Amino acid sequence: MKGLMILADYFEDSEALVTRDVLLRGGDFVITASVSDELEVTSQSGLVVQAVTTLKNIDATMYDYLVIPGGRAVKEILMNDKNVSKIILEFANQGKLIASICAAPSLLGRVGLLKGHRYTCFPGYESDSFEGVYLKDQGVVKDGNLIFARSMYFSCEFALEILKTHLEPKKLENVLSSMKGL
Repeated sequence: MKGLMILADYFEDSEALVTRDVLLRGGDFVITASVSDELEVTSQSGLVVQAVTTLKNIDATMYDYLVIPGGRAVKEILMNDKNVSKIILEFANQGKLIASICAAPSLLGRVGLLKGHRYTCFPGYESDSFEGVYLKDQGVVKDGNLIFARSMYFSCEFALEILKTHLEPKKLENVLSSMKGL
């Protein structure tokens, strides 16, 4: 499977890096795309990483799913980026999996994708205007082709939920064993 991960300055480190690592362990190919014109992206803790491409160069039809990490990037950059909303809607219109964590589910809410869906997110990023069912006590929620996680604490579980959508159980068990050192 081929996934696309959106990165912007101030992304939450573990939500991106742990998620990507688990997906790679599952055999997925994950492309990172910077929302700016620069490939270098600085995490919330100051770690500089290099994305593979920019979001402007992405063709959504080439990917099986979308991953959006949270962190300060959501409020400070992603909420105001029209390309982010556009790519989210392209994945949704194609019926593809969209996985968002922490503050990032609010991006889906802003474009109307939470209506009638169960979701979780970092406290303070839920909104009645999203018209979804906010499950504040849940760490990870899957509803249809949408996966949500509340915070960085749930990064591994979040990534495993993505893998569950397409990995056969034996392969998923092997991923879990390798993560646990068994």
